[in-house]
Amino acid sequence: MLAISGTIAGLPVAVPALVTQIAGYLAVAGTVMSGISQAKVDGGNMAKSR
Repeated sequence: MLAISGTIAGLPVAVPALVTQIAGYLAVAGTVMSGISQAKVDGGNMAKSR
């Protein structure tokens, strides 16, 4: 999601505002998903190390 939103945001041509807004939402969603995924991985490692 982050790669797609970055590609859309970096296009050298004018894109409709709706497409730019969707790219922003994708960026936020990708960031949240990455954070949740990382927390899940870190949490699993901590439980096993105890």
